[in-house]
Amino acid sequence: RLLERWVGMRVAEYGAMEVETPVMYDYHHPALKDYLERFPARQYTLKSGKRKFFLRFSACFGQFLLLSASTISYRQLPLRMYELTRYSFRLEQSGELSGLRRLRSFTMPDMHTLCRDLEQAKEEFRRQFELSIRCLEELGFSTADYETGIRMTRGFFEQHREFVQELVQRVGRPVLLEVWDRRYAYFDPKFEFNFVDSSGRASALSTVQMDHENAERYGIFYIDERNQRRHPIILHCSPTGSIERCLLYTSDAADDGES
Repeated sequence: RLLERWVGMRVAEYGAMEVETPVMYDYHHPALKDYLERFPARQYTLKSGKRKFFLRFSACFGQFLLLSASTISYRQLPLRMYELTRYSFRLEQSGELSGLRRLRSFTMPDMHTLCRDLEQAKEEFRRQFELSIRCLEELGFSTADYETGIRMTRGFFEQHREFVQELVQRVGRPVLLEVWDRRYAYFDPKFEFNFVDSSGRASALSTVQMDHENAERYGIFYIDERNQRRHPIILHCSPTGSIERCLLYTSDAADDGES
């Protein structure tokens, strides 16, 4: 609970408004069904009467539906929305479960930011990169304690090479740079901070993803200076990763420090 309150304060200081959304959704909702079929995530499904439902694996669904029903002006952007998901669900296979490292039910700090254009999205991405570093520092991690991965299309890298170099220089050590020939998911780019535990297993902690698709998929738009509808770019951010992994890895890091 201390960790949950702490990360909530950090995100509120950053400027996000806190919301609460449902844990269960109609599987055949047009926007949700398209998303689920394109990015299957081992979701839990259930039936009630003749209808099929699923349990969320992130806060995206509820927050996007909320935003699609909102009237948003360019003056309000960037607009940040935050939820501590108690809980998110993934139908992991039995052999994949591992203590607090990989669970079927977990608590995820999940923030989404609407940005008016690519330049504003890049600036927010930088700031959320810093927010993630700061949060991990307050948990006792330096940038030398975790590995950084940055993933993007070749087109984004070639057009925004200086932006990528800024991120690498901020880390101050080698990073994994993965470059794709095409965007196979909704994000371009994304970063992950990955912690390797004492058993040699790696898991993601902080992440930010720049989403170019879901605003259109969910019908999210803002009104620009000319009174025209525009789809924003959406940033997905978890500044710490799951609370359970924070408990596990801060304990693991403390043990390494004492040894």
